Amino acid sequence: MKKTSILDINRWLHTLNRATSGELSCPGFLKPYHLVTLAIMLKQNNAQWIELSAEIESYALRMGLWDALGITPPYEQYAYPTQNQFLPVAPLEDPSTTLHTAKNLIQLVYQQNLGLQAFESVEIMLMELLENTYKHARVNDKLHGLVCAQSWPKGNLAQIVFADPGIGVRNSLSENQLLGKKLKITNSCQLACELGITSKPEAHSGYGLALTKGLMKQSQGQMIVLSHHEGVCITQQKETTFEAPFWQGTLIILEWPINQTLDVGAVYASWPLPEGFEIHDFE
Repeated sequence: MKKTSILDINRWLHTLNRATSGELSCPGFLKPYHLVTLAIMLKQNNAQWIELSAEIESYALRMGLWDALGITPPYEQYAYPTQNQFLPVAPLEDPSTTLHTAKNLIQLVYQQNLGLQAFESVEIMLMELLENTYKHARVNDKLHGLVCAQSWPKGNLAQIVFADPGIGVRNSLSENQLLGKKLKITNSCQLACELGITSKPEAHSGYGLALTKGLMKQSQGQMIVLSHHEGVCITQQKETTFEAPFWQGTLIILEWPINQTLDVGAVYASWPLPEGFEIHDFE
């Protein structure tokens, strides 16, 4: 199965931005990033009813699109075992739902050849990404951050998506005055993925996105971070910045071959050691 491309993302966001008449054209094959962005767009427009083609309606129903919107689904679908192959669209409504979602998400990731030694660090990474998605959303407006995930064993691919309709990466990093000069000359999404970059240096270490970036690169996967008109696509070979159709908030897409081991220790070993630490402190 092919990974999501920058062109795929830009085409889809362009489609969403043009959907002013209440109608839009969906692709025949949906991935989690389609669902979370569609859900946020519909929520922003106070949608009370949606209709999808028969080809994709069953999938969208199984992936919780109607539930995420608080809309009665067109019909009840029989729940069957998923073998942890997907996480339906999950609104991060409060800290308790965020924790519950994290547990479900970790189960999905953990089955993907992760290994016991990496479990705790990946758990911390996912929790940080989920907490950021929750905190940056406009909860007071009932516009919650969303997360969705799926693995395709036959296609040898897994995708996790985090999306929020918040202030965006550049506005968030601007709260850290130490980043002012860098933000003037750097793509903010690319900058946010660097080690130690955070909007709140007094409260966060700024390693969540950097660890995620390292894991995607070493596993031959990719990481796409997009906010407002800025985006970056990070692979094992390179980092590509791009201009995107407008997205209110932040969108993070992780994709990797599920036959690859996520070796957190190797990522830590590639980082410069903090003063007073040794490499075995991270084992």
